[in-house]
Amino acid sequence: MAKTWKDSDISLDPIKNQTIAVIGYGIQGDAQANNLKDSGLKVIVGLKEGSPTWNKAKSDGHTVMSVAEATKKGDIVHILIPDMIQARVYREEIGPNLSKGKALSFSHAAAIHWMLSWLHQRGLDQRLEKHTWRDLEHHQLSQYTKTRQVLHGIEF
Repeated sequence: MAKTWKDSDISLDPIKNQTIAVIGYGIQGDAQANNLKDSGLKVIVGLKEGSPTWNKAKSDGHTVMSVAEATKKGDIVHILIPDMIQARVYREEIGPNLSKGKALSFSHAAAIHWMLSWLHQRGLDQRLEKHTWRDLEHHQLSQYTKTRQVLHGIEF
């Protein structure tokens, strides 16, 4: 039977003093950034400069900046951009700006599998040990292997 979590079952104290960088402000980013902000957490939004959602995020009361800058400033970097651009954005703007102690999170696992496949194809997966990826559970690594087999030879 699934467990139902209620507000009284959890505490936001461990992340109360952390800055959460929400990367993307589409359907998911808008909802999650505002939910986090409404819960009393410190949220910044990272977007492509000139993005059509830049002004919307600002008018919703968020501090908005480039993805690279948000990654540098965030303690928790939460990825909410479309799967098909995540590998490129990670390579160009997120990865180079991650540092020890930061948490990298995604709202769904499909993005992780695509990212891991992309990194592996380029021999960059060793870099994962420098970030928060080293604690992937065995079942995730098995899925990663399956994903690599499916995507073998696909450039993205």
